[in-house]
Amino acid sequence: MGYYFYRFWLLLISIVGLWIISINITEFWLNLRAYKFVSQEVYKSVVDNPDNEVFYTRDSLSPKERFLFRLASLICRK
Repeated sequence: MGYYFYRFWLLLISIVGLWIISINITEFWLNLRAYKFVSQEVYKSVVDNPDNEVFYTRDSLSPKERFLFRLASLICRK
C-alpha cells in the first residue's frame, strides 16, 4: 500500500508542477501581449500628436518606462 501511495504522490506532484508551469507560461505570454498593445498605443499617440508628449498613464509609468516613452517620442519626431 505504501508503494502505491508513494507513486501516486510522485505522479500528482509532477502533474501539478506541469499545470503551474503552463499557467506561468500563459501569464507571461499575456503580459507580453499587453505590453506590446500598450507600447503600440503610446507610439500611435505620439505619431498622431507629436507636440503633446503627455500620455494618460504618464504618472503611473516607472522611470524605465518613462525613458522608453521619451525615446519613442524622439524617434517619432525624426
